[in-house]
Amino acid sequence: MRIGIMGAHYGHIGAMFRSAQNASNGEIVGLVEADDALYEGYAGPSPIPRFHSLEEMLAEARPELVLEGLVHDEKTDLVETCAVAGVHLLLDKP
Repeated sequence: MRIGIMGAHYGHIGAMFRSAQNASNGEIVGLVEADDALYEGYAGPSPIPRFHSLEEMLAEARPELVLEGLVHDEKTDLVETCAVAGVHLLLDKP
C-alpha cells in the first residue's frame, strides 16, 4: 500500500508513522511538512519524497492512504480533498 503523510507537527503521527514504516505491505511515498527539522526527523537516513502541498503529493506520489499529523482546524480541507481524490485517510481522532 502506498502511504502519504500530511503534516508531522501533531503528536499522534509518530506512532502512525512507525506503524507505516514497519508494515510489510506498506511504502511511505511522500510527506508534506513545511518545518525542515520535523521533515528531517521523520525522513531520517532514507529520505522520503517531500511535497509542498497535499494536492502535489496526491498527483505525483499517488498514495492509496494518507496519514495525518495536523492540528484539528486543518483537518476539514484534508478530509474533503482526499474524499474527492478517492484516497483513504486515517485520522488520529474525529
